[in-house]
Amino acid sequence: MKWLESLFNKDNKRIGLRLESDHFHYCYVNSDATKPTIQDIGQVPIGEEGLEESLKKVVADIGARNASAYWVLPTTQYQIMTLNRPAVPDEEMKEALRWQLKEQIDFPIEEAVIDFFDYPVNTSQPKIYSVVAHRSLIEKIIHLSEAADLTLTAIDIDELSCKNLLLPQLSEGQNTAFIGEQSRGVSLNCFVGNDLAFSRLLAGTYFPHKSEEEDELSFDVDLGQSDVSDRLLLEIQRTLDYYESQIARQPVTRLLIPDLGAATEAITQLLNDNLDSQVEVIQLENLCQWDEKITAEGICRRLSLCGSVFRNEGVDRAAS
Repeated sequence: MKWLESLFNKDNKRIGLRLESDHFHYCYVNSDATKPTIQDIGQVPIGEEGLEESLKKVVADIGARNASAYWVLPTTQYQIMTLNRPAVPDEEMKEALRWQLKEQIDFPIEEAVIDFFDYPVNTSQPKIYSVVAHRSLIEKIIHLSEAADLTLTAIDIDELSCKNLLLPQLSEGQNTAFIGEQSRGVSLNCFVGNDLAFSRLLAGTYFPHKSEEEDELSFDVDLGQSDVSDRLLLEIQRTLDYYESQIARQPVTRLLIPDLGAATEAITQLLNDNLDSQVEVIQLENLCQWDEKITAEGICRRLSLCGSVFRNEGVDRAAS
């Protein structure tokens, strides 16, 4: 836990936030320097008073005023693109990327906020990942943070923020995949060592969940969807095959999955029986602590949001 101790030595009030169309999620961490703990986590509908007042109320109610704010952009509000890396210094990279991006996005490049991160796989033509979002969304986040008496510290994306909690589980030189879940379906993030190498959303494909009324597993899919467990396995296998053949040239050897509550044992068995990779359930107790009213399943279903508050890299470039 020493990495957590050093992380919170200077900053013991943090809140992770993600804004959706009609609600927002939050994860609040407030602790002393030795025992950082997730104290509150939730989803709040935007009330009649509007987003700004709803956020201010929650921040005040949970005692998070003056906390450092770590926002995670909704997955529908940004694009990640793989581009040829311009031969320029990092300080000139954003401007150089604009020339490549202006024909690839569906809104004026002048309205775009651009950031980038390294492509971790060696290729004959060096690559780079670029993230593009609307400037209006970034400005909205800045305004909301100020209005709620929060200190905006970072604006992140789902694929990178979840890595903050996964870091102790990732190993240098090893290809690891994390299979998580979003509201739109299962997401699969592949890492080379500690670096994100590939991400794919399996839209409409979900993990099994145990019904509250029946002691059996079911899948959250549209009516009429048949053989959904086969679909889940097929899409995961296709993604891993693509990653091995087109990106890393090496197979994924470890699959990490979140704690899914009652469904964890069944989904672990399903993946172990049908995939070649070693399947491991994330042991959250080795990564963080949480208040007794919060469940491990609740954290795992918001892993990227919770991961955002465990970031220790300073203000994200996209927020500037």
